[in-house]
Amino acid sequence: MIKIVGALAVYTAIMAILTKDKPRRLPYLNAMNFCITGVIALSIQHPLGGLVALTYFILSTLESNAVASTMDRLMEVK
Repeated sequence: MIKIVGALAVYTAIMAILTKDKPRRLPYLNAMNFCITGVIALSIQHPLGGLVALTYFILSTLESNAVASTMDRLMEVK
């Protein structure tokens, strides 16, 4: 399972790099963050592994929302 999630993370990272349009990159970055959260949760075999994955997930979601909000404001200015 961890290999599948890791492969999806690599695919979404490549797509985020190759996509030229910045607003179209956001879904790839968001999916990549979900995959990284899954890899963390699956690879750390300790009860605190879930806490680490949850913390990463929350902070990456806040980051995605901040980026989306900033891009929305930039689109309004244009």
